[in-house]
Amino acid sequence: MKPSHKKTALAHLKSADPRLAALIERVGPYDMAYRDPDFWALSRSIAGQQLHSRAASTIFGRFETACGEKGVTPERVLAMREATLRRVGLSAQKSAYIRDLARRVRSGQIVFEELEALADDEVIARLTK
Repeated sequence: MKPSHKKTALAHLKSADPRLAALIERVGPYDMAYRDPDFWALSRSIAGQQLHSRAASTIFGRFETACGEKGVTPERVLAMREATLRRVGLSAQKSAYIRDLARRVRSGQIVFEELEALADDEVIARLTK
């Protein structure tokens, strides 16, 4: 969000709700952290879909551990057996999605650095082919 839009939004929130204004004054404004898209982030998103955040964190933590020291990479995911993915708590469908993503990243069909320049609908189209 542009700084000028952020100031306008904060001013509106403060004027619209006195309790929210007091909270913003006490803890400071919300600042969204942005992470560049990468295989790790998208894998985490897939793993956590439709799960409570605590369950998603637990499952993804097990998945990261199973991936080993080299981390969550397409190569490591493709080297893992389906049974291992299921054992860490990923459903068959989520395992299939993450493995498909790994294949497409490794083959060059998905290049994360290209996604930033695309409109949202184009990103969605690329990632859901």
